[in-house]
Amino acid sequence: MRKKILAILMATVTVGSLLSGCGGAKSGEATGKTESSKQESSDSEEPAEIVFAYMTQNNIPESSELERIQNLINDYTVDKINTKVKLVLFSNSDYMNQVNLMLASGEQIDLFQSLNTPHLKYMKDGTALDITAYLDDELKETKEIVYDKFLEPTTIEGKTYGIMNMGSAYVPGGFTYREDIAEELGIDMSQVTSPEDLTDVFAKVQEAYPRACLKIKNCTKHMFLCSFS
Repeated sequence: MRKKILAILMATVTVGSLLSGCGGAKSGEATGKTESSKQESSDSEEPAEIVFAYMTQNNIPESSELERIQNLINDYTVDKINTKVKLVLFSNSDYMNQVNLMLASGEQIDLFQSLNTPHLKYMKDGTALDITAYLDDELKETKEIVYDKFLEPTTIEGKTYGIMNMGSAYVPGGFTYREDIAEELGIDMSQVTSPEDLTDVFAKVQEAYPRACLKIKNCTKHMFLCSFS
């Protein structure tokens, strides 16, 4: 039941190297298939609780705001799979330290990111649970979205223990700029449609604010990395 719930939630929140863990649970535990989650949830009066530890690069929100988001999630998950999600939020600077402390102490933690830590460690020591049995059912839509061999980094000996983040592969990068400086120098940013268009932009900013820019000489065309902030 718990593994099925984790698999369903993982299909919704694929972040980091999202691993499903159960404290000191061992990966050798049985992973037999059961009936649908709705049928299982109807057998239990009290909702199960899943602890999801994640990190933020911004300020930690007020407890009331975090509770509001948590309640919105639970409005959906309780109805769908009779499960409540408890959010445990840490800053990015100490996220993995806090996660490892939770794991070491046996504190409940069911979903977490393997942030800047080789997820192989959690897969081999039994911390992460085997979710292979759910890839063709609860995680079917997720499996169809990810590209070929996407699950290989979180798979050992034919068993999959987590889902990698797809954000870095699909979220484009870009530049930000100060509108007041662009207006001051008469730069029409609506005409910037390719990286090559930035050469003239950087040149104008370099001329007006020489100490804010770094000239890169090892390029085919002189490019400037400018601090617009």
